[in-house]
Amino acid sequence: MGGEGVKAVIGNGKLRLIIGSRPQGHAHVSAFTKYASEVFGGVPEELIEVVPGDTETLNYGVGTFGSRSATVVAAAITELAERVASRLSSMGLSLIDAIKSRDVIIEEEVDYKPSIAILAPGAHVVVVDFDPETLMANVINYYAAYNVGKPLLEEEVEAQLHGGILQGIAQVLWEGAIYGDDGTPLHTTLADYGLPSPPDVTYKVLTKGLNTPSILPGGLRGIGEAGTTGALASVFLALEKAIRAKTGIRIKLNRTPVTPSYLHSLINNQF
Repeated sequence: MGGEGVKAVIGNGKLRLIIGSRPQGHAHVSAFTKYASEVFGGVPEELIEVVPGDTETLNYGVGTFGSRSATVVAAAITELAERVASRLSSMGLSLIDAIKSRDVIIEEEVDYKPSIAILAPGAHVVVVDFDPETLMANVINYYAAYNVGKPLLEEEVEAQLHGGILQGIAQVLWEGAIYGDDGTPLHTTLADYGLPSPPDVTYKVLTKGLNTPSILPGGLRGIGEAGTTGALASVFLALEKAIRAKTGIRIKLNRTPVTPSYLHSLINNQF
């Protein structure tokens, strides 16, 4: 999992938080602003500024990948808040007074490194229909239970799940980098690659959060890859069962995407 660095620069009207993990559309600023408001004693969010760091502003940073940002950054912010509170107490200042100062009163940095990896358990169930004539599969309903420990932004958790589920479904059914026998890529555009389009996304998704805190400060778990990893396995297995139910043929899928041409060759090899 690795760790993450966070620095607080307090004064000039702001609690400025510099974080090592940089966003890639993950709503880091809004999520960590909300969380910092909580752990810093209810500081109004408008007084908090979350800034992705770089090598000039932060000593340590790992990055955004592997469902780790919320987990380790929140843990680092939690530890940072405790250190800041201790320093302010020794100075006889409140956090609000320090923030409203015309000068920077405190700079405090935490390089947080967890001792163990934190898992985010979940369960995924999918209903897949299969047409034995066209050899096409279609996802009908999708159900996912997840555990993020403590959701920072409920709507972002849902968005990451829905997007990840679509990514997993697409990898099983449509997306593929296809090459010729001589190694020449045959996927010259994204259209050839097999990206899903709106008519492909007609299935219903029902999600349920069953959250238990992790042992890290803040108690968070990851969410970024929960939809993708669950969808890959569940759609793959459901498709095998749907093919058996509709054709009476027991086949073992061993690649993605599961295209009609691939299924045709597998079924023909059974006879």
